[in-house]
Amino acid sequence: MSENIDVRVTPSLHPINVREIDGYDDETSTLLGPTESAFAHAYEELAKVHDASEIVRAAPTLTEAAALVKAQDFADRALTCIAKRFDSAVANLNVVIGSIEQDLSAPVESRASNSLSAEIRAHCKALPDGERMSFVTKAIKDGDTRTASAVLAGTAYLSGITSDMQSVLTRLFPEHDPPSQAKRLKAAKGALALIGERAGLVFSQLESAVGADPRKVARFRAAAAKTAKAFAPGI
Repeated sequence: MSENIDVRVTPSLHPINVREIDGYDDETSTLLGPTESAFAHAYEELAKVHDASEIVRAAPTLTEAAALVKAQDFADRALTCIAKRFDSAVANLNVVIGSIEQDLSAPVESRASNSLSAEIRAHCKALPDGERMSFVTKAIKDGDTRTASAVLAGTAYLSGITSDMQSVLTRLFPEHDPPSQAKRLKAAKGALALIGERAGLVFSQLESAVGADPRKVARFRAAAAKTAKAFAPGI
């Protein structure tokens, strides 16, 4: 789907836009899968509405008004399906974002290794003053969560570091905690923002595909219903 381009549909709704989200990569592609699927579905459905509209406009037995009503009926069904997909993607992203934010805000103590924490803190405290910060920083960057958690879990002076140093390192820790929850959070929020910015384009795109303002089509539909009622049996 990602390579298919339909010039009748705005490129802003093409699913390839999801791959431009900051944080999208092989690790987060599954997380953003429902979002990409929602955009792909919207893009494909809009193309189908264009196709349907072209077919009914070319039908020799249909008036312009009748053709517009049929095209709008098709567009309305497409809109319902598109909205469901986007709603589902948004719900999924909100769950993911909530879960990650809860995880990142949880006390570092919960990720510490109790059996080795004291020994690791003692080792850190025994290091020369200038080496403790680099020791913990290296552990964070190397993905050594056991070491980093042990130092950041306890009271700062137990590891020979200041409270300010511990605060700085604690903020750095989530950014390097593999798998990177911070990156997943950024990608999920980016996907949520993309849906918020682009999903509304579906309405104008459907109007363009049908070829008329929905209110105009509604008047045609009402007139057709009135005519049908006038000629209904028993009247």
